[in-house]
Amino acid sequence: MLRLLGWRSKTLSWAGRSTLIKSVANALPTYTFSTFDIPHKVCDKLDASTRRFWWNPKKEQDESINAIKRISIPLRPIPDQLVWIIDPKGSFTVKSALKTHQGHADSVLPGSLWSKFWKLKFHERFKVLLWRIGMDILPTKLNVAKRIGHGDTCCPLCNTKDESIIHVFFRCSVSKAIWFGQANQIANPEPRRGAIWTAPIVNQIKLNVDAAWCPVKSSMAVVARDHKGIVLKAWSKMVVADDPFVVETHAIKWAIELASLEDYQNFMVESDAKVCIEAILGAPQNTSWKISTLCFDINCLARNFSSCKFAWIMREANMVAHELAKIVPSPHPFICCQETLPPSVLEAW
Repeated sequence: MLRLLGWRSKTLSWAGRSTLIKSVANALPTYTFSTFDIPHKVCDKLDASTRRFWWNPKKEQDESINAIKRISIPLRPIPDQLVWIIDPKGSFTVKSALKTHQGHADSVLPGSLWSKFWKLKFHERFKVLLWRIGMDILPTKLNVAKRIGHGDTCCPLCNTKDESIIHVFFRCSVSKAIWFGQANQIANPEPRRGAIWTAPIVNQIKLNVDAAWCPVKSSMAVVARDHKGIVLKAWSKMVVADDPFVVETHAIKWAIELASLEDYQNFMVESDAKVCIEAILGAPQNTSWKISTLCFDINCLARNFSSCKFAWIMREANMVAHELAKIVPSPHPFICCQETLPPSVLEAW
């Protein structure tokens, strides 16, 4: 097992793990097992070690404490409310309850068919992928949300349906286009016309915000520019959050706090997170329960300025903040101006 632990430190695909288990974990004790009568307890420990190497579980350390720390405390007291965490808006519905009760689909192949499947002569990588699809254990957004009890389930490709295995491989409109394009080698010579950033009006500051979400450590960035397009200041820092929309909303709130520190009175906040902007501008009852407290704080802070507006823009028009959010150099906040922007941010600008 020490040999397996040595391999674990390297980045291995599922196919690589399968190959190592067959060639190392299952091959090493062959002579011993064929010569001596091994106790069942030793066999069970060997199987357990192999399973741990295959699944490589991450130990949940202080998960409850970290979850409590991630709760957004409102700036002003607001009444508590009960929410149904399965539904994004927190409202109980029979449909969501039925989905929770049904759990995972029982469309699993019998063991005899899987035995024949593993003996087929094609690449291990494809075997593992097809097995994970058949067992419904791919980490789609829907599967992850089912396991942890909450989370965004919307397909990131089409933004219309839940990201299930059936949807992402067969029913998603973007997936269908990819399958069709690959099969027919279709090429579109006409270049796509992307959106571009536009400068604010005279005497107004534009704050572009973006976030880079990661389950462990996320980051967010704010870029302030004037009507000439000059970067007055840019900030980035790390933040801990368990949802991408929460990070994006945190970034918008941070932009307003920075505007207060810089004494900006007339400014516009732009973000490519459409859900967050609509939640801030919309009715509280239509806001996702995960970001409702942050949206309440944002609207409270916005009243302290002469003019504070919010707008949604496309990702192509927000590339400066997008690039800056990806390169937070340290846990401490990073501040720069136009002359000291990182090279990758300058290219996007």
